[in-house]
Amino acid sequence: MKKCFKYFIFYSAIFFAVFILLSFILPVFNLVLRQWLDIAFVSIISVTFILGIFQLLFLLKNKIIKIILFILFALVTVFIFCPILLVVGAFGINKECVIEKDGQKYLIYIHNFHKTSVNYYEYKGWFVSGKRLLFTEYYGKTGFDPYNTEINKPNLKEIKYYNYSIK
Repeated sequence: MKKCFKYFIFYSAIFFAVFILLSFILPVFNLVLRQWLDIAFVSIISVTFILGIFQLLFLLKNKIIKIILFILFALVTVFIFCPILLVVGAFGINKECVIEKDGQKYLIYIHNFHKTSVNYYEYKGWFVSGKRLLFTEYYGKTGFDPYNTEINKPNLKEIKYYNYSIK
């Protein structure tokens, strides 16, 4: 067992298992991990996995096979993983802020690729937030400043409330 702790791929598997476990347990309690924590988990898992593969490649005895596999894995990492990370980073990550509105704290995600919309979730703490979307504000093609609400009021086009009550 002590030998397992020497390898990065072992730590990658542990982080992956914790991430999957949290992703299945938290929604039972109407909670989800905050976006920054998702990014941290995925980053740690990716880096430790890549380092673990390189570490296992260095353990090979045959130098020719080691060099060929090292080059192949480097090419796959550069030409497959990097473009995926670039696209996800450009379009998949939204600005996350904690604001107070009408005396209540909210976690908001600001989507402003083409048109600006702001999704409001219940604030639960540093690591988790409420799972349910409470309401969305649409601002059209204008921007949104989460810390100066007076600027945002004239640009507000629509508010959509979500009702989750059981009838």
